Amino acid sequence: MTLTTEFVIRSPSLPFVRLAESLPSNRVECVHGFCHEENARVFVVSLEPSDDVSGDDLSALDEVGETGPLGRASGKDVRIA
Repeated sequence: MTLTTEFVIRSPSLPFVRLAESLPSNRVECVHGFCHEENARVFVVSLEPSDDVSGDDLSALDEVGETGPLGRASGKDVRIA
């Protein structure tokens, strides 16, 4: 069984809120988030292909150090950030 919960978050201090606000779809789907090290968080995000978000777009965000493509799933582009 899969449980999907949708949150509307507007706090600019949370990761990816600025990105979501800049997209035509106004959505970023965070599939997984975990701590890799004490000060390093890793997120797997899904983005609508029509939003045309590149790795450079994600890397330009203050809260993102590196990004990399993981592929496509359910018709969305999946990236690690």
